[in-house]
Amino acid sequence: MFTVGLDIGKADHGVYARDSAGVAVDLGPVKAVVTKAKVRNDQRSLDVLFAWLAGLAGDAGWVVAIDQIGSYARLVIAAAAAHGASVAYVPGLVAHRAAELFPGQAKTDQRDARVLCDVARAFREQLRWVNPADDELTAELAVLGGHDQDLRSDTNRLINRMRDALASIHPPLEAVIGPKLAAKAGVVALLAKYPTPDMIRAAGRSRVEKLLAKHHQARTVTTLTGAIFDALDQQTLVLAGTSAYGRVLAEQAVMLARLRAQRHQLEGEIEEAFRRHPFAQILLSMTGIGVKIGTTILVEVGDISDFESAGHLASYAGLAPVTKQSGSSLKSETRSRRGNRRLKNALFLAAFCSISAGGEDAVYYAKKRAEKKRHNAAVICLANRKTRALFHMLTDQQPYRTPAERNPAATTEDLPKAA
Repeated sequence: MFTVGLDIGKADHGVYARDSAGVAVDLGPVKAVVTKAKVRNDQRSLDVLFAWLAGLAGDAGWVVAIDQIGSYARLVIAAAAAHGASVAYVPGLVAHRAAELFPGQAKTDQRDARVLCDVARAFREQLRWVNPADDELTAELAVLGGHDQDLRSDTNRLINRMRDALASIHPPLEAVIGPKLAAKAGVVALLAKYPTPDMIRAAGRSRVEKLLAKHHQARTVTTLTGAIFDALDQQTLVLAGTSAYGRVLAEQAVMLARLRAQRHQLEGEIEEAFRRHPFAQILLSMTGIGVKIGTTILVEVGDISDFESAGHLASYAGLAPVTKQSGSSLKSETRSRRGNRRLKNALFLAAFCSISAGGEDAVYYAKKRAEKKRHNAAVICLANRKTRALFHMLTDQQPYRTPAERNPAATTEDLPKAA
């Protein structure tokens, strides 16, 4: 098999190729676009290189091995597919470990491309194949989900800065309203209008209650207002920089309100796109999976046909147990520290949420706890179990069925009961 390794970069990519006999290919004939074993990350250069490589490969077919599938690799994947290549993904950690088998210790793009090329040749059956024909809906979910993660990170960062500013001028006040910045819109509105302790005092209880009442119930408003003014009474000193902090807090409060509004609008767009996906109702039929977790699963799993078995999917997610054995001195199974972290986190959260819903998931969790497993280990076991069920659900395109639905002949006593 004609194999090409591409070490993905931002502006250019390292290139190394071997023909079907394993002989290194001289890239001299395409020196117009390949300089020092690198090709520019633009369509014209990639088209020239791939057209020439496709001609050398002929009807035997050829493979392009890459070490990234993110933004910098999207053009490479599309261009390679347009010229008839199969695209394989070799994770960076795998390539880094495989590089230790090669002579020398240099770290160059050409050497990395050679490692990718030779790993793809030697371990073709273990490669993760990339589907170049991205489903437009899945791509849309990936973009919207990524934007939501960015907004969430910005929100958390902004809240932390606001709490730090409050603690710098009035620690008792921060202790009251700081923890509520993440959930209480009224507190954010209060700081946007009255950002310093003196301004809150000057506004008085009635104005503060009136402002908070626009966002919260009456009982919450009374309790929160009382706590705010009790905190204000605990400090009479005005610390240096209070006015400057106040200006910054007001601007940050406005930014936080805007970020929350953006996230709220984006959540609606994500849900609308998710429910248009043919697998949406299949995923939602499983306990613990909602719109956000389902979106992550769809984006990270991609084409379910890429996985040969349920165990393969569980291993890809890093949820399958890893056997450790050496003679008679060591024989155990431990959790994997590899796999797709985003998918693993989503499935772990789905398993965690399903425990409180009762039913067979709660029974299975209780069983693992009874086996002396700690909480996280028991949840990972449950996530592994749910992942294997997901594989069959998506492969067969069938929703999840409860024990009663799977075995209608069973009596009530035969069905699992939560401990």
